[in-house]
Order: sequence, then structure tokens, then C-alpha cells
Amino acid sequence: MRASIRRRVGTAVVLALLSWRSPALAGEPCDPRPPLRDRATTLARASACYLARRLPDAVALYRAWLAPHAGDRAVRVELARLLSEAGDLAGAEAEYDRLLAGGGTGTDRRALHKARADVRAWRGALVPAIAEYEALVAADAGDAGAFLGLGLALQWSGRLGDAERALRAALAADPQRSDARQALAALLASPAHRALAADAERRAHPEDAGRWAVAVDAAAAAEQFALADTLLADARRRWPGDRRFRGRAATLRAERAARNAARVAAARAALAARPEDGEARTALAAALAEQGDFDAAITLYDAQLRRRPDDATTRRQLARTLSWAGRYGRALGVYEELVGAAPSDLELRLERASVLAWDGQLAESAREIAAARGAAPGRAERMLGDVYRWGGARAAAGRHYRAAVRLGGDDEDARAAAQALAAESGVAEGLPTFGAVQDSDGFRQRRVTVEARQRHGLATEVGAAIVHTDYAQHGVKLRADRGRFSLLRDLDDRWRLGAVWAPTVYDEDRTTHGATVELTRVLGPESQVGVAYDHYDLIDEVLTVASADRRVLSGHRLRAQGRHVLPGRLELAGAGSVSGYSDGNRLVALQASLARRVLRKPGVTVKADAGYLDYAERSDLYWDPARYLTQGLSAIVRQEIAPSVTLQLDARVGYGQEEGQGSLERSVGVGLALAEVAGLTAELGYRYGETGRVGSVGGGNGGGYVAHSGTIAVRYRFGAS
Repeated sequence: MRASIRRRVGTAVVLALLSWRSPALAGEPCDPRPPLRDRATTLARASACYLARRLPDAVALYRAWLAPHAGDRAVRVELARLLSEAGDLAGAEAEYDRLLAGGGTGTDRRALHKARADVRAWRGALVPAIAEYEALVAADAGDAGAFLGLGLALQWSGRLGDAERALRAALAADPQRSDARQALAALLASPAHRALAADAERRAHPEDAGRWAVAVDAAAAAEQFALADTLLADARRRWPGDRRFRGRAATLRAERAARNAARVAAARAALAARPEDGEARTALAAALAEQGDFDAAITLYDAQLRRRPDDATTRRQLARTLSWAGRYGRALGVYEELVGAAPSDLELRLERASVLAWDGQLAESAREIAAARGAAPGRAERMLGDVYRWGGARAAAGRHYRAAVRLGGDDEDARAAAQALAAESGVAEGLPTFGAVQDSDGFRQRRVTVEARQRHGLATEVGAAIVHTDYAQHGVKLRADRGRFSLLRDLDDRWRLGAVWAPTVYDEDRTTHGATVELTRVLGPESQVGVAYDHYDLIDEVLTVASADRRVLSGHRLRAQGRHVLPGRLELAGAGSVSGYSDGNRLVALQASLARRVLRKPGVTVKADAGYLDYAERSDLYWDPARYLTQGLSAIVRQEIAPSVTLQLDARVGYGQEEGQGSLERSVGVGLALAEVAGLTAELGYRYGETGRVGSVGGGNGGGYVAHSGTIAVRYRFGAS
């Protein structure tokens, strides 16, 4: 509000001066229609439009004059100021860019840089605004106005400690500057600064539970509820019996709801009193968004933009609210418009990068963030850490998080990075799983797995599992008990080594040993390639009990696989392997796919795939076509059906061919996933697959092959160290 008043007063003063110097002002109406006789008439009409609060008409007059008189710097300066008051901050910044590109004296250019920094700060482009203010004060340590602007921009960005230092520097440069004194007093008295001071006391005395309680209360008073929740959760783990922390989570939720309700009520009353007031409308929209009523907020923002389509600030809030509501497609479309209008706005590009990551476009997001490293290194490193973590590259994520902590000092990004490091380090998990397979050849498999994993830091994960499997086919039953010991080690932020040893006992008298060694190269958050060696028993690959009834057949396999996301959300994946079987057979398998998401909500992905199998010789124990080609088309649909519950459906239709004989392939799968709730994640899945069988054993008789499989998997995360 203070910024709006300051813009209006500045514009009014300048127009008054122009009016005094323009004898044709008296009697000129607000008429933006051409022809315009001369400069004095243009300025007079613009002044009349301004006094009549017809700002778009005043802007149109200035633009009409500048079209044939582009070098009139004085009029362009007033156009920039008028645009900022009219709310078109992107347009104002563009005019200041033109003025700065056109030369000018040193004093003039300094004033223009200061005005552009103000506009950037007002429109929320805080990173470039802060950089411009810092350049101004570096060139002149006595510029109290630049220090004031810097302090306010730092305060709006959440860097309260830096803001306090900048405001004190403004007063040191000009002790009589009342606006700097008022800004400093307001900052020191603000709940946010009190929360900052309380949190500093907590960090200085980490074993003092009382200071933790004060920090939680101060954060809640400042409406920093996310920070209050985080501090409270840490405090309850440290002092589980302390009554100051018991039940406080429910109190925080109630406080947050009450404050949001009060804000909504006040905003509704303001809009009812002033139905045409755009600020009241957007204030209500912001309060509704904070309350979680995104649909109502989006409706209000859309209504405001219909009245003022050039309001870049409201358009930006609409983009943010759409992203909070999970409407990433439309949000990204709005961000594209905003970035196109202000390509130099770094803050805007980083917002778009965040939405790209939330939308699953990790590679595109990483490219956008990496371009911002020079201007906002701490924030960029923290965001890159998030992107790589969501892509499963923990070592790369850890490197970026540590860089954010080192670069950020005590700012919000450094704290978020430190919290992410703590949350991902030392995690322990329990993973019980039940799976079943049954096919039309009478093969049946029932498997129960109990696994535990422990992460040491971020780089190393060890696991141990007991796997019990019952097999049956045509009256023959077989039991296998397998131990599985695994090690996953990130050698650095790009290379990952995995190893598995799996001794298996069949019917208590035959023991085999399986092993895997895999080396993976991480190329990006969604791109990686890997090579591996496996020694494994064939029974789970060929699905016939005869392969392990009297003699357990095994295989040595070399394989390679890769995945890369191309521009346009095209995901390319491929795999190839060569296996030598202990009965003298050999299998070559190749597979490739190209997938693209075509809808965001519900999530719909379409995938085309192709595969090739080549066995060296036929076997009497399992189905082994000499050569088999397949190609197919799949559709995968994901939809959240309740909070934290997601339903996935997938279906594939394909065509397989062996030596000129074709067969139809069909499969359908359904999965239900429960997202992490209190450390618990669960998945339930079922799949049906059918193909016209080319060759067969057992009772298949070449009439087709059908397989059913189901899985129930639970994961419990014990937390970080």
C-alpha cells in the first residue's frame, strides 16, 4: 500500500510540473483520440486524463506521442511512472529498460536504475531488484534512498537480518530520513522479526526447551505456520514428555484456521463496501487461497483480469494459485505469458521452474534453475537439490543442498536445504510385500518378502530381506527360501554402484547363489544409463517349475539400460541384455519405448514400445521362440481419488510375431497407491496379460497364453537420524 501511495504522489507531482510548464493545459479535455497537435497538447490531455483517474487513456496518449517521437526521454520517463501507478509494472520496467539502453548522464542513469529497482521490487521480482539496489549502494554508500529500497526488498524476500542492516545503513547515510526510521521501527516491531530473533535464540541454545517453545509461539504469531510445525515436530522428538509441546499441533492448526477465517471475513467486507475496488478483490482472492479455497480465489483473479487484462501482478498471483491447486498445465501457460512479457525477471523464471518440477518436468526445471545460478546461487542450489531428489539421484541432491547451506548463510533457502538433508539422511524402512502369479500353463507362484533397509548418511544404503516362495505346476510343488543382501553406494554425485547377493535354498537340500553388480551413471534428474551383470535362477523368468525341479537352471546375464527425457516431455527408454543359460541356451532381449504425457489431470501417458527376443535353441522345459518381435501401444491413467490416494490404470494392445505367425497381445493393470501418511506407504496392484501363444508346453496347446499377477506392498519409514 505504501508503495502504491508513493507511486501516485510521484506521478501527480510530475504531472503538476508539466502542467505548469504547458500553457495549453487549461481547458484541454481528457481525449485520447488523434490527431494530437503538439507536445503541449499531448501533455495537457494526459494530465486531464490522470486527474480524471482515466489512467489507460493517459497511457494511450503518451504512447501515441512516443510512436513518432521515440527519443523524447522526458515523456518516456513519465510514461514509465504512469504505468507503474496503473499496475502495469512489467510495462514500466520495459520502459526503464529502453531509457537505460538509450544512454543519458550519470545522474540521470542512476535515477533510472533506482526507479527500475523500485518497480522490480513492487512487482515481486526481488532477486533482480536486490541486485540493482546493491549495485547502487556499492557505487555510492551515501545513497539513503537506495539503502531504503534495498532494506524493503530484503524484508519482502524474508531476509530480515539483511533488511535490518540495510535500513540502519539508510539512517546512517541520512539520520533525518523519516521514512527509513519508520521502516526500521516497523521491521523491529513486526512479528516476523520477533520470530527471527526467537529462532536465533533457539539455535544459540539448542538444548533449552523453553527457547524452543518461545520460537514455536513466535513463528505462529508471525503466521509462519510451516516453520512453527517443523520446530514443534523437532521439539516433540527431543522432549516427548514436555507438556508445552503436547497438543500444540492441534492448537497451531486451529490458530491458522481462525486467522485465515478472519482475513477472509475482512476481505469480503471490504469488497462488499467497494465492489469495483480491484485491490479489495485481489485481497479476498489471496485470503481464500491461503484458506485453501483455490477455486474461489481463481474465479476472483479471473474476474479482476477481465476488468484489467494488463494487470501483471494479478496475473502472477493467478499463476501461483493455479499451481497451488495442482492445475499445472494452465499455470504454466500463464507463466509463459508472464515470462514472455518480462524475460529478464529472474524471480518469475524461478517460479516457473518450480511449477515445472511439481508437474514432473524435472529436466526442463533443472535447465531453467541452472541458468539462475549466477544471480541467485543459494536458491538455485536448493531448488536443484529438490529436483534431483525427486528424480531419485540422492547424491547429486545432497551436493546441491550442501552448496545451498554454504551459500545461503541463515536464509530461508539454506534452512530448507538443511531440513531436506536431515530428512533424507539415516532413513530406515521396513518393506513387507506379498505377490502372486498364475498363468494358463498351470504355473503358480506365491511370494512373501520381509525387507529392512538402512541409509547411512545420503550416500550408502544397506538392506536385508527374507523371501519365501511357493511354486506349483501340474501337481509338482516346490519351495524356495531366499536371503537377499543389498548394498547401494553413491560413489560421487554422478556414479552409483549397486550389489546384491541372494543365496536360495530349494526344499531344504539344494542351495544356489544369485548375485548382481550394477553401475549407473546419472546424467540429469531424469536421465541415466547403467550396465550390470546378473547371476540368477531362471524359474522366475521362464515361469515353469521344471526349470528348478531336479536341476536348478541358472543364467549369466549382461545388460544395459538407459532413460532420457527429450524436450516436449518425450521420454525415451531402452534396454538390452544377453543371457547364457546353464542348459546351453542363450537369450538376447532388446526393448525400447517412447512415451509422452498428453494430459495432466487426470494424468494420461501414451507409450509406444517395441521388443525383440532371440533364443539360441529350443528347450523342452520352457517356452522359447527362436525369434519373437513385438510392438504395442499403451495408455497409463493416474488420478487422485482421495487425499493421498491415487488410482492408476494401464492398458496395452500389441502384436507379436514369430517366423511369420502373428499373435495379439493384450494386458491391463490396476493399482491403488496410498501416499506417505505418518511414515506409511502402501500399494495394491493387479495385472492381467494375454497373448496368442506361438509355442507351448504343458496344457497350453498353442491356444493362447494368459497370466494373472497381484501385489500388496507396504513401506514404513522410521525417519531420519
